[in-house]
Amino acid sequence: MTTPKTPASISRVITAAALIVAMGAAVMSTRAFTAAPQAAAAPVRLATLDSLAVVEKLVLSDKYAPARDALALEKNKAMEPLAKTMDDILAKAKLLQNGSPELQTLQQQYQQAERQLEQLGGAAKQELEALNVKQISEAFTTVNESAAALADKLGYTHVIATRTGPTALRSSSVNLAVQEMIARTVIKAPAEDDITQKLIEELGLTAVQVPVAPAAPQDPAAAPAP
Repeated sequence: MTTPKTPASISRVITAAALIVAMGAAVMSTRAFTAAPQAAAAPVRLATLDSLAVVEKLVLSDKYAPARDALALEKNKAMEPLAKTMDDILAKAKLLQNGSPELQTLQQQYQQAERQLEQLGGAAKQELEALNVKQISEAFTTVNESAAALADKLGYTHVIATRTGPTALRSSSVNLAVQEMIARTVIKAPAEDDITQKLIEELGLTAVQVPVAPAAPQDPAAAPAP
């Protein structure tokens, strides 16, 4: 025979059932909102590269220099006849007496030839500048792509472009000095993580010499007070 449940026992049963439901909901909630374990982040390895130094060497190499030299020679040859005409006019003028009517004619001819020469020279300068920009752009792309490939081979995840070498500024103007400072984006980094020389060797540029710009003149020291 079943013993009838008292109100107190019924209350305990309801309370226990409620606790079981609550605990189950808590477990489900924990499972639903607990973040999945994150995979370990891949290690970061930084390399530095003096990309400007490599671009300079590449632009001065046999890959680009002959085309610039050929264009400059072509433009100089185109200007030679006008330059000779001006020299001939000067030579004739020296043989004439001051006040000779012929001098005025020669002067006009000289000025006309001079204007033509200036026009040819300006056009030649623009063509040479356009070629320089094209070559530098191509060289910059080559250096970036080659640096990325070399970094992958050496196990680096990032390559930071920065000027290296002595920190003394060599520019003689404020604008150029500021550009030098901006180009030095890294202040301190391990020398063994600089891949500049490795990239120079990989591109076959070791023998290419880059002219060194003269250092900015220093202000003379102030004379000591008497």
